[in-house]
Amino acid sequence: MQRQFARSLFCLAALSVAALSVQAADVKMYGIIDTGIIIENNKMGTGDSQTRAYEEFGINLGPRVGLRGTEDLGNGTKVKLLLENLFESDNGAMRFNRLFGGESSLALEGPYGEIAFGRMGALTSPFGHWGIFGLEATPFGFGWGRSGGVHWMVGGDRLDNTISYASPKFGPGVQLYAQYSFQTGTNPVPGVENAKERYNTRRASIAFRIKNESLTTVGTLDRIMNTHNSPADYGEDTTIGSLTVNFPVVKDVRLFVMGQYFRNVYNAPGTPVHSPVKLIGTANLGADNQTGISGRGFDGYVASINAQIKVAGGDLYLTTAYDDWEYKGHVTEGQETDLKRYLVGAAYEYPLSKHTHLYASANWTHGSGLFDTKNFSDSSDPNSSQVMAGITHFF
Repeated sequence: MQRQFARSLFCLAALSVAALSVQAADVKMYGIIDTGIIIENNKMGTGDSQTRAYEEFGINLGPRVGLRGTEDLGNGTKVKLLLENLFESDNGAMRFNRLFGGESSLALEGPYGEIAFGRMGALTSPFGHWGIFGLEATPFGFGWGRSGGVHWMVGGDRLDNTISYASPKFGPGVQLYAQYSFQTGTNPVPGVENAKERYNTRRASIAFRIKNESLTTVGTLDRIMNTHNSPADYGEDTTIGSLTVNFPVVKDVRLFVMGQYFRNVYNAPGTPVHSPVKLIGTANLGADNQTGISGRGFDGYVASINAQIKVAGGDLYLTTAYDDWEYKGHVTEGQETDLKRYLVGAAYEYPLSKHTHLYASANWTHGSGLFDTKNFSDSSDPNSSQVMAGITHFF
């Protein structure tokens, strides 16, 4: 009897500790599965156009499994964690060869604001809690094939080795932000910090957000300190300025207007990103610029108007965007250095339930200058059209 009573006390004590742990640190699992079919027609450079159909993951939202946790420390202060794994729902592959390639962050939030450490979305990106510009610049966000903002916006990256700060809200919904990455890395290659600071690609950003019932305005300023370490020397540093406004026009209609200006960007966004070597060709690059990254990069601007309209129980999204770029690096005499791109698109998302949505979308893009050359021979050609449909499930 005594042994059984002792065992019961031990079990009761263990359950009490477990209950206290759950109460102290609340951890929840969440996820998204999104898969659909895309039919696209590509001009394929100067050759004949080709049409293909294929299954694709993340047309609407990127598939992921995540853990979100909080612990209340009292006095209005709490610790927050976010671990997010990205995967390809059409074949089960893990994205970027990282267990937590979406986000891996730990934050402290209190009366003086929030500070976070780890891997997270850049302030200019549409990724996660810290992607404040991309989330407000377009209702399409990251997805929707070539309609999505990541295919025409600049600077929408995830960053490694990052510190982010958000101030408390003050006035009419005003917040200030700052962000610094000690080594940004790339999605396929984690940012491992070198001992010499100039051997690291660093990024510093400041931003503001004004968000209330009648208006949302976000502005960001990014400075990317590019690597100076042979052979990966990216020349002059990158500057990106971004501004967006969205507001209700009439009931059930919201308008989004955004613009960006940039200097020394070294890849043009697309599917995938387009390097100077691909756009211009090594034969047309200067003798001292065979990598396409020596000296200067692309200068230019991006402008877009988007709308979100409540229709028949769902959401209709409309977009139009224009890119204007000029390559400033060394090229052979008389070589084309301008590129322009036009985009129109539409999408409709309908909730079958709280957790399951159906969607369909179509878009058309047209490129001129460097975006209309013989250098494209695959589905990355910006002269294309797409239609797509699929299903998203939230859990």
